[in-house]
Amino acid sequence: MTAAIDQNKVPVWNNEHLFSSVEDSRFNAMFEAVESAIPVLQQGYIFLEALVKDEHFSLVDIQQEQLKSLQKLMITQLDDAVKMHTLFSYTHMVLSTDAKSIAAQEMMSRLMQLGTSYDQASKSLELYLIRCEQEVIEVLLDHPEVQQYRFSIEQDRKERDFLLNLEQEKMASSLAQSGLFAWGNLYNSLTGTIQCDVDGEKMGLARAANLLSSPNSKKRKDAWSAIQASWVVHEESAAAIVNALNGWRWENNRLRSQIRERHYLDVSCSQSRIERDTLEAILSSTYEMRGVGQRALNLMSKNLSLDKLGPWDLFAPPKIEGEEELLYEFPEAISMIEVAFSDFDPEMGKFARMMYDKGWIDGRESDSRTTGAYCTSLPIVKEPRVFITYKGSLDNIITLAHELGHAYHNWVMRDLPFLDHHYSMTLAETASIFAETLFRDYFLGKSQSREEKLKISWADADSASAMLNNIPARYEFERNFVELRKEQFVPAPKLKEVMKGAWAKWYGDSLQPYDEMFWASKGHFSMAGIGFYNYPYLFGYLFSLGLYALKDQGDFRERYINLLRDTGRMTAEDLVKKHLGEDLTKPTFWQQSLAIVERSVDQFAKLV
Repeated sequence: MTAAIDQNKVPVWNNEHLFSSVEDSRFNAMFEAVESAIPVLQQGYIFLEALVKDEHFSLVDIQQEQLKSLQKLMITQLDDAVKMHTLFSYTHMVLSTDAKSIAAQEMMSRLMQLGTSYDQASKSLELYLIRCEQEVIEVLLDHPEVQQYRFSIEQDRKERDFLLNLEQEKMASSLAQSGLFAWGNLYNSLTGTIQCDVDGEKMGLARAANLLSSPNSKKRKDAWSAIQASWVVHEESAAAIVNALNGWRWENNRLRSQIRERHYLDVSCSQSRIERDTLEAILSSTYEMRGVGQRALNLMSKNLSLDKLGPWDLFAPPKIEGEEELLYEFPEAISMIEVAFSDFDPEMGKFARMMYDKGWIDGRESDSRTTGAYCTSLPIVKEPRVFITYKGSLDNIITLAHELGHAYHNWVMRDLPFLDHHYSMTLAETASIFAETLFRDYFLGKSQSREEKLKISWADADSASAMLNNIPARYEFERNFVELRKEQFVPAPKLKEVMKGAWAKWYGDSLQPYDEMFWASKGHFSMAGIGFYNYPYLFGYLFSLGLYALKDQGDFRERYINLLRDTGRMTAEDLVKKHLGEDLTKPTFWQQSLAIVERSVDQFAKLV
């Protein structure tokens, strides 16, 4: 531990074995390989055009040789999907570390256009697979390399009532790239270029956000106020972005509701591979227990000698008398995570060390990097990558453990077919929160003093509030905003009002003032590819706690790995029924995990 962090000890990505930049000849060769496949697909699927152009899909038998041809083309698409995912991931990684990179910005635009062209070339196959007879599906899937399509086809066929005709689907795909995703890219660019003035010092949003975990109350408030002020300057742009994204989704959904109504929550639940009943069970159970999170905040304010926490205090460390801010060098953080993971599974510990040794983590501060932390994958080499802006706090280490949990999830699935890797957001958080909890328990176990125990118990209390108050408030805001957006453009003042109302419902009087600009500063509301990027965290949190309670059972490690490996080919309900024998649609399942959260807050109260 040290009073200052040596950023030279913080790793940056080593991707030289893959690409050196988006201008690398290997990158361009991969791009051109995908690009050259498009006319081949167009020609190969041309006979399907006649089958799907008719809105009523007057189905006819297709010849055996045509089915064989379809199988070959579907295998080609899998190979191209691996390449495109790799190209997109790598370019996103470049933009995360340097949002000002013109080359990466231009390449992302080219990739989006490539994705549109590829999607349109294969659209007739997509529609045919959704509308054709089941017996045709069975014949097509009778090939070892094509079998991995089964789950995605089954899920798509459930949505057949919401299909448009071929030309409309192509148009929707094209407009999504030039409209929907362009707005998401604008937000990402904005966050990478906005500069904050924190007490006279200019810095990027990511660096300013790290100051929110400072033990100095004034420094936290100054950083929060600077972030707020920077977003207020850009609030009209931020409002335009969230309105454009949700306006596009609403219109798309309206057009698809010709046969039966398609509720926006049904869209989200379908993407999350859960049932609406499961979502309602989670939220209703959590609302009944929101007071547990509020209690955690009140206890935190007591420790900090504050009458009430402000939003700038939500990432504050505990106040420990006579102790200056203690930070951890990155190598020390990795060593602790390695030990924490190894106590559960030695292979998991070795994996964390490997991520560091191989240069698969990037955490070094810079003013041009974007905010947040994430895990992504490079499927062409079957390797995960982790992004974090590391400043050395305990909170940073917990976040790192979280993202390494995501990476381990990817790692144990690396030998599975590509499509079996595509798990939903709800299940995506399972391994990350499980890993985070492993680290917290390890840190608590090695702690000798009350002060050290307080640090980790504080993190547990922080999670309780984040999941029982903050995440549901995000959901509340987004649902109310979507309802308003049905009728008209929602300006920045109204967005602030809706945000404050959501925070009031879930935080009550445990926090003042409410963060009225959170809709702008939180990037999840401006993600193009998915809406309601909130409740999956609550799902993952509660689900992981339920899993964690079973970790000492003799066969649990094997069961856990098998569960992770199934996440890309099952709904959440089927997964849990298979591996745990539980029903996610019943509040009882979630109440068990919420009781664990309440006990952690009770423990926190004893230390405050």
